[in-house]
Amino acid sequence: MKKIATLLLLTLALNVNSQELTKTTEIYKHISGEYINSIETIKDNKVTDLKIHFLGRNHKYQHIDDLLSFSYSTPNEFYKFLNKLIDSFKYEEGISLKVDGLNVRIDKMMGKKFISVRGKKDLGYRLFNEKKLKKILKKYESWCNKNNVNYKS
Repeated sequence: MKKIATLLLLTLALNVNSQELTKTTEIYKHISGEYINSIETIKDNKVTDLKIHFLGRNHKYQHIDDLLSFSYSTPNEFYKFLNKLIDSFKYEEGISLKVDGLNVRIDKMMGKKFISVRGKKDLGYRLFNEKKLKKILKKYESWCNKNNVNYKS
């Protein structure tokens, strides 16, 4: 009986030590509704996976908690995604294109160019200007450099 109890305790201890954990860290947050988080998967006290999650408040609805997910990807994929969004400003007003599966439209409002990024399944949209996206990119690069995250491979 003691051997079974000891074996059971040992098994439980090993399961606790090899438990998979998830750690979320805020990279960027703005009052207007853009959020970027790093999601680390940790197993045996080592980071086994790192994803970057980019969310934005849905302009289609008025609820403060209605968020759209634009990207959930590796640090490098996210870096490329942001640069593709910024590069879309080179097109003229009225152009629509796909950026990593999202519908993006270039428009002008009050003389300023902006892009409308549609959420997956077209359930809403978020507006961005070039200045905002460059600010997000700069903040992301700074976070990566500070945390030794390779984002340019």
